[in-house]
Amino acid sequence: MSKESGMHFQEHRMQLPDTDARRRAMFLVSLITVGGIAALVTIERSLGITTNLTREEIDTAMGGLEFTLQILAIGSALLLFSMSVWLVRMSHKAWTTEQFPPAGTQVIRATEVLTGAAARRKAIFGFLFAGFVAISGVVSAIMLWGIAESMTAF
Repeated sequence: MSKESGMHFQEHRMQLPDTDARRRAMFLVSLITVGGIAALVTIERSLGITTNLTREEIDTAMGGLEFTLQILAIGSALLLFSMSVWLVRMSHKAWTTEQFPPAGTQVIRATEVLTGAAARRKAIFGFLFAGFVAISGVVSAIMLWGIAESMTAF
């Protein structure tokens, strides 16, 4: 059918992946993974060395564990908060331009460009998800901080 007969076809545009963005994404995922593993190993070692120790040595080990958990709490909160800020900025741009992903955005895989109502739906989802991520960051930081303090209050 042609435009003359009243049928309108929406053109599907694709945004091609950016190899530099893909490389940066892989680096960040690797960095976060290694950091998480390092934190777990540090916590495990702090707990493992508490057997057959004097009271002073246990206090020292637990102080190190508390500090590690507090750093982990602050780091995870900052990471999740910065991610939520990025999501809000991206969603705002998609909402105002009615295009998702917004023009000039780098993607790591081929992505269909949505316009109009579909782009606004993605933006609404982005705003909601940003709120969830921000709340998760605050809650996880409070929980880790509480765990850290409760472990040293024996």
